[in-house]
Amino acid sequence: MREITVGLLGCGNVGGGFWQLIIGARHHLAAHKNLSVDIRHILVRDVNRPRSVAVPRSHLTTDPWRILEDPEVDVVVEAMGGFEPARTYLLEALRRGKHVVTANKVVMARAWDELHEAAQASGACLFYEAAAGAVIPVIRSLPGLSAAPVRAVYGILNGTSNYILTRMAEGLSQADALAEAQRLGYAEPDPSDDLDGRDAAYKIALLAALAFDWSPDLDGIEMKGIRNVSTEDILAAQEAGFDLRHVARAERDESGQVKVSVAPVELPPGHPLYGIRGVENAVVIESDVFGAVTLKGAGAGPGPTATALLGDVCRVVDRLVWAEPSPAVSPAGAAADVAAGAAAAASAAARWRGESR
Repeated sequence: MREITVGLLGCGNVGGGFWQLIIGARHHLAAHKNLSVDIRHILVRDVNRPRSVAVPRSHLTTDPWRILEDPEVDVVVEAMGGFEPARTYLLEALRRGKHVVTANKVVMARAWDELHEAAQASGACLFYEAAAGAVIPVIRSLPGLSAAPVRAVYGILNGTSNYILTRMAEGLSQADALAEAQRLGYAEPDPSDDLDGRDAAYKIALLAALAFDWSPDLDGIEMKGIRNVSTEDILAAQEAGFDLRHVARAERDESGQVKVSVAPVELPPGHPLYGIRGVENAVVIESDVFGAVTLKGAGAGPGPTATALLGDVCRVVDRLVWAEPSPAVSPAGAAADVAAGAAAAASAAARWRGESR
């Protein structure tokens, strides 16, 4: 039996979903993957806070060092969200040679280069399938497809805005559709990232980085949200035979420049994104060599996201079976990196615990 030990950062909707999936899938993992996954520690802000999942109190901690310094923790799974302190913890984990699996599109888009450089320096795995499209395997598909020149990658990448537009097409006002999405758990109490297009921008930045070897430049993304889209706009588009959807797009122009945008778009019948409803996501990858590939499915929610996280944990295990020796790292340099990272992680932990969840 292959065994792997996990330290989990965060136990909200996604982290709690990951815990439940591991518990529920133990027999399946043992029978079909010959694998045992042990979640040793779970970082939370408050160990006394009521939770929707039954996690043993002994697993909970407010101290990130129980995960970062535990030599038996093989993989750090991050489900905290946000930029800091997630970035600091993931960099520290990678510097210490721990493999990282994350669902965090914000930290991946904003710290793309330094996270990949830290992983390369230590020889640790850095996997992030859950950060864009959740269970849709677009992150792992793009590196292989981009072996041939990719012309464009685009899609519906935000389930919240797509749900709102779907319900508006059925006659609801945007305010009522948003309130419904919040009641159902599809939208956060503060839905700004969804309505203004930032969530989709983070995700398309990751896809553009993989498709075009592009270093994410969030300031260079042309971004237009759905706040100014009215029910009348959507119904008028429908009357003309179009689907109005919020589309994120990245393409390389004739000069070789990568252009990235997020905006409401009217889609004609026959378009690969036409008819994508509710919280469903879809991604299209276009090339002059292989034509177009469309991937679609559940792109949001604890279940799909947790499934993508677990899939990446299994990829880490598979990689370890066939792993080549890690690149040599200078002991003095490694010690300096760990010392510097320790100070940063301690400061980030203090700030994180002081914030309300």
